[in-house]
Amino acid sequence: MARAPRNRSKLQLRLSCAFSALILWLCVPSSQAQTTDVERELSRLQTLAEESMAQEDAQGAAITIGRAALLASQLSKQQGPQTDQPPYRLMVDLFRTQEQVYRAMALFQQSGERTPVSSGICSLLSLGRQHAGQALEKNSVTAAGQVFHEPLHNQITEWLEIVQELQREWDCRQ
Repeated sequence: MARAPRNRSKLQLRLSCAFSALILWLCVPSSQAQTTDVERELSRLQTLAEESMAQEDAQGAAITIGRAALLASQLSKQQGPQTDQPPYRLMVDLFRTQEQVYRAMALFQQSGERTPVSSGICSLLSLGRQHAGQALEKNSVTAAGQVFHEPLHNQITEWLEIVQELQREWDCRQ
């Protein structure tokens, strides 16, 4: 079996930049919104996931970002129709995409980083792609075709590209 090329530093840099941009976007306070304890916890979990990836702990990052997705889901259920609040439903889909990618990366590392990868790893990437696609198709574009919450839309688009890149690199059939 062929060994995968060591492009991990390039991918980790992209993942880190994606997280940093999202955290910066979340930390810019809205004029009418106050940060709650749950929102601070969401930000803390995102930071922990980023730190886990920086330490090459993909499984820890997957668990942490999965918890962030759960919190964002709870916040989306409490969210009213106000448009100045963060779009928690989009965050759920983004975090679920990240979670699936991190789980796939953890399994890839555990398998000795050999390609082609197992169908389980490809399935995780496919699930991540579905979450990103769902966010882009249903949640981030208005009925008039305008992008809703452009910074988050851009993050989701970037993660979709990461998933597609991994699927190609790891010889996953789509």
